[in-house]
Amino acid sequence: MKRQMAFAVLSLITSTAAVRGETWPYENWPMYGKDLSHTFSNPITQINRGNVGSLMPAWTFPTGDAVSASPAVVDGVVYVGSWDGFFYAIDATTGQLRWKVQLDCQPSVVPVPQVCGGAAAGTATPSRFQTPGGIVTSSAAVVDGHVYFGGGRTLYSLAADDGHLIWKHPYLWEPRRSELHL
Repeated sequence: MKRQMAFAVLSLITSTAAVRGETWPYENWPMYGKDLSHTFSNPITQINRGNVGSLMPAWTFPTGDAVSASPAVVDGVVYVGSWDGFFYAIDATTGQLRWKVQLDCQPSVVPVPQVCGGAAAGTATPSRFQTPGGIVTSSAAVVDGHVYFGGGRTLYSLAADDGHLIWKHPYLWEPRRSELHL
């Protein structure tokens, strides 16, 4: 049986304005840490010490494998990639898929997604658990209608509205591994 990971969004992430179809600039979280200063802050949040324990998922979205990067949320759309070899745009209010893009298969990036001929998610292969991660481990950044992220050894730019490829740049070098000497 294929094991699927679910990407859950807490109910208070989508605010009243998003439900009304409006988006305020401070509701956007366009990159890891919210902004270039990594403030991790929303001045109008409704989440506090008194209600954080009662938060419930508003929806879940199944992917074919793990989601290990933080999502970006801009103008009511959640942007996130998965180890399953796809990058997703999901409606933040409903949890419905807006679009998804299959990324380039890269057999040197372990675990290899099932869509690229790899084992199914959850398969207990030693290489799966002795790796820094799957095809998408970087968080996206959304700027001026473009979504930027790393997928394997490729840097991508997609159109935020429909996911079409603007450009991609593969990096074929193997980064050096440094050793820690104590």
